[in-house]
Amino acid sequence: MHQLPNITAQATYSTVTAWIWVLGLILQIILFIALFNRRIAPAYPLFTVFVGFYLIRSVFLYLSFDYVSRQTYGRLYNFLLLFDILIQLGLATELCAALIRSMDGWTTNRLLYVTSITLLAALGTWLAVSVMPHTSIRLDRSQLFFSIIAISLLIASLHSSNGLFRTIAQGWGIFGIVSFTADIGRVVAGAGNHPRTYAAWSYALATTYLIVVVFWLAMLRSNKGVDASTRKSLA
Repeated sequence: MHQLPNITAQATYSTVTAWIWVLGLILQIILFIALFNRRIAPAYPLFTVFVGFYLIRSVFLYLSFDYVSRQTYGRLYNFLLLFDILIQLGLATELCAALIRSMDGWTTNRLLYVTSITLLAALGTWLAVSVMPHTSIRLDRSQLFFSIIAISLLIASLHSSNGLFRTIAQGWGIFGIVSFTADIGRVVAGAGNHPRTYAAWSYALATTYLIVVVFWLAMLRSNKGVDASTRKSLA
């Protein structure tokens, strides 16, 4: 999903991919509209941007594939990847801030807690890159980093009283688990020259995001009954 468009592009217009794309497009549009109808967007604007960006990027890359060269497509993909990094950074910051608000505000210990999550993500990314085989297919370092952040926030959300934060963090964390595994799985598949396995990991990642979108649609409730910690943040 975030790596090697030249390889995955070979299957872009397969029947399975087309159906996944259409279903994903519909679900993402419904979720994006629901965030405004349920008044969640004002409370979590960067999460809303995250959902909107993935929706727009999906449409742009899919529809532009037939009209540009593979090299141009790869450059566009990498350009959008830069925005993806910035948007995930914003989402991580927003969720960390929501977590601290649900714990009654910033203290030195809580600042160290957030710093520890960041250092853990950096260390985990470095270790993963260090032990992986050196091939033409490389780990997406930024995606690994944010996957570990997402998993850490998922764990932290289990004890949070902020319902919106808990649901958003859990969905992103589930995607982070599969993304981390898929990145490693694709590198191993590439090193062993197993294109079908590589494609399977890519499909698994795309399908997981759709499952997460459905999870958010089902679990994100209207912000009319937003919990106290979020009301304070909007005041």
